[in-house]
Amino acid sequence: MHNDSDTCQENDGISCSDYRFVYMGAKGSWTPLHADVFRSYSWSANVCGKKKWLFLPPSQCHLVFDRGCKNCVYDIFEDVSETNFPGFKKAIWMECSQEQNEIIFVPSGWYHQVHNLEDTISINHNWFNAYNLSWVLDLLSRDYKEAKEYIEDIRDICDDFEGLCQRNLAANTAGNHGFFLDLMETLDDPNFLELCIDVGRIYGKIHEQQNCSFDTKKAWMVEFLDYSSHIRNLEDFVKFIDYSVAKLSATFSEEIILVSGLNNWPLFEDQ
Repeated sequence: MHNDSDTCQENDGISCSDYRFVYMGAKGSWTPLHADVFRSYSWSANVCGKKKWLFLPPSQCHLVFDRGCKNCVYDIFEDVSETNFPGFKKAIWMECSQEQNEIIFVPSGWYHQVHNLEDTISINHNWFNAYNLSWVLDLLSRDYKEAKEYIEDIRDICDDFEGLCQRNLAANTAGNHGFFLDLMETLDDPNFLELCIDVGRIYGKIHEQQNCSFDTKKAWMVEFLDYSSHIRNLEDFVKFIDYSVAKLSATFSEEIILVSGLNNWPLFEDQ
């Protein structure tokens, strides 16, 4: 949900990248050491192939930067200069392999390097929420300071120095303070809050249905076992089958009604 810059009207269409990707890499290809965009959360699901992941927790990330904390090691397997990166050898890496149909979750701020051990296809998604929003603001603040320092020498001759800083920040970081303010405005939007409430109610109904279904099936088993213990002849067996079919049919009809009710929630209405 956003305001269209041309019409100033509200628009619920997607106006930017959704940060969902499909990656295809041949055996031997790899991704250099990095932390994810905006310091977001991410998950990576292997459709096929195999990957090797190497992780470094946020508490050790300073070890892979140079003395000025400007440049990060590109490849942890190359001959890394101890002069330029004095703390690199102290880093303790976490390594794991990802097989087909497995998903890897990457928390905010974890640096990682990834190698395709086979021809690989994966689906990836980056996102952030209230829990890691502080990571986003921290990154923007640090990168803004850096962008400002780079052009400080032209401040006096620049008509819109702050605007230039924000443009450079957006180019380097994929977002700026305006982006962050738009995000905060969206979080306060009543329509967005209503959407979140509706989604929560729907998931609550689904969870309630699942619990109810489990309890119902458990009760069935007890009831059916008790009923079946009284079967003495073929006629009793036929009655047991008729009873079971009737019981299952009644419960199945109730589940259909519940699912139909879910489809009437505002989230699923035609816009």
